[in-house]
Amino acid sequence: MTLAAGGRQTAGTYTITVTGMAADYSHDDGDPYGDCGGAGSFSLSVSPSSGSINRGTTGFAVVTVTATGGFDAPVTLSQTGFQVE
Repeated sequence: MTLAAGGRQTAGTYTITVTGMAADYSHDDGDPYGDCGGAGSFSLSVSPSSGSINRGTTGFAVVTVTATGGFDAPVTLSQTGFQVE
């Protein structure tokens, strides 16, 4: 996942939550494990778990989606907590 801090981005500290959605199931990096019914499940991990981005630059984190119990569906990632310009 790549986030860019534009030149007009307000300086400050942001807590970013990454959410993974698959069909009717969702998990986020704050609570990566959950019950997806009988269709298996998936979990999320983010590395690095913290960092900094200066104005006008780009930062990135690797989001890993791990399937368990036979889960086999596309997972769409989104983030909240950081307004992307």
